[in-house]
Amino acid sequence: MKLLFALLLALPTLAQAAPFTAPDKVQGSQYLFRGAQPLGHVDTLKSSAIDEVLIFKQDTRGEVVREIAELKEAGYSESQIHHVPMKWKEIDITEACGHTIKALQVLMKAEREGTSTFFHCTAGEDRTGMVAGLARMLLTHETGEAVFDEEMCANGYSDGNPNKPSTVTGAIEQGLTPLFFALAEKIEAGDISTENLLPAICEKIEVKPVVRKCNP
Repeated sequence: MKLLFALLLALPTLAQAAPFTAPDKVQGSQYLFRGAQPLGHVDTLKSSAIDEVLIFKQDTRGEVVREIAELKEAGYSESQIHHVPMKWKEIDITEACGHTIKALQVLMKAEREGTSTFFHCTAGEDRTGMVAGLARMLLTHETGEAVFDEEMCANGYSDGNPNKPSTVTGAIEQGLTPLFFALAEKIEAGDISTENLLPAICEKIEVKPVVRKCNP
């Protein structure tokens, strides 16, 4: 009975987990790689010569704690592991903006210093896609519209993954997408750059409702 109960508790996690594949390089970057949570596959990160890992998600069922333990067992030190507890739904915009800026600080430092860094959320699509899109903008000076299509939608962001339920895509469209375009606007205006990634930008961030789908 206890075993059955434990399996039932694990079902939501198993259903939401994405299959882990080799790290995928962000377009326009030399050292940034994206993907799904690598639980049980940390050896792939090592074999891919990944130097540091950024975990861009909150710990909901102890999965972040387990991943950090696996990374340390594989030889990664605390200084090589970064955890930013980003939510994917019901986000507080100021907090989520601060988490995003912190993640971008880690990624831009890695790019400057030539440190191969893998970053992920759970499935590697929504939170990962948003920060990948912004990082790509900072490095290539492409527009928010361009990276939304080519970096985010093309890699399963929101309804870019046709198998994602509407309850999930609806939450993404209300939270992460407006935050992405608000920060993208700041990058395009020059208020945010690789040399200017200050949390203070989040104190006055203006997030507007955005109707933007991958598959309209």
